[in-house]
Amino acid sequence: MKALPKELLDAYQKRNILVTGAGGFVGSSLIKALSEGDCTLFRLARGPLAPISGKAQVQDRAGDMEKPDTWCDIISKVDTVFHFAAQTSTYVAAENPLADMRINVEGMIHLLEALRKVRTKPVVLFSGTVTQVGMPGDLPVDESFPDSPVTLYDLSKLTAERYLKYYCSEEWIRGACLRLSNVYGPTSVPSKEDRGILNKIVRMALAGEPLSVFDRGKFVRDYIFVDDVVAAFLYAGVNAEKINGRHFVISSGKGVTIREAFQTAVDQVARKTGKKMTITDRDRPPGFSLIETRNFIGNPSAFIEATGWRPMFSLEEGLSRTVDSIVIAE
Repeated sequence: MKALPKELLDAYQKRNILVTGAGGFVGSSLIKALSEGDCTLFRLARGPLAPISGKAQVQDRAGDMEKPDTWCDIISKVDTVFHFAAQTSTYVAAENPLADMRINVEGMIHLLEALRKVRTKPVVLFSGTVTQVGMPGDLPVDESFPDSPVTLYDLSKLTAERYLKYYCSEEWIRGACLRLSNVYGPTSVPSKEDRGILNKIVRMALAGEPLSVFDRGKFVRDYIFVDDVVAAFLYAGVNAEKINGRHFVISSGKGVTIREAFQTAVDQVARKTGKKMTITDRDRPPGFSLIETRNFIGNPSAFIEATGWRPMFSLEEGLSRTVDSIVIAE
């Protein structure tokens, strides 16, 4: 990670911070950034978490968001919450919408209710998704675009966001939703899981597995490096009053086609390892979701103006670091 401004990290000194979804991609990366500070980190995850080093005091809790009895006793101790715990698959949501709702919506309500009862107006930063707007006809997308979800997953994320905004409007908490575009990059979690499509493509290229795209890979995406996302949440946390009750697009502001992004990943693998791969075309897979055919470029200007954050990594630099991290880990 590029060095974050000292004054930004200093703002978290002595804070008591809850990170839900602490074993996930963004959650674990944010914890790593905060671990060198003099703060207390409460890590909430469904399973055991790997130990981390640093100055921070770390307390772990195994539990589910929809089961508040497993974590509610720590709520009175926290002043800042980064809420990443979620069901994140469009296809899982379509197969089991009740389970998706329990995790994404009921989990949020349980968290908000516990925080409301504390009566200290803690800060809550929620991880949303840019796909909550559905299939935008014009680009780039900013916060003025109407929400029109086309998947059950996006509907549950939007519903959770609206609960957050309501609790902010009642002045029970302070908070905001950061709607993330396609996140990729190194992960501090020791895992073979694919965390983001570009991470999956890098792993496949390194393994020499066939790479292909449908519809010639023509659809446009806006990819953002995980370190930029971590920085965005940290900037949000120190600007809670300015952004309270709002949602923001968090993206690089640059669009590339899926094929161009995959090719950039393949080129980085070739440059570093000598392994050369060719991307081929294929038919759409069965059970294909409409959301896969969206074009998206975000406009993060509102968040930049409100907080001073800005994306720092180009796609090439981000993928270079991603390849390095996977090669070293393996």
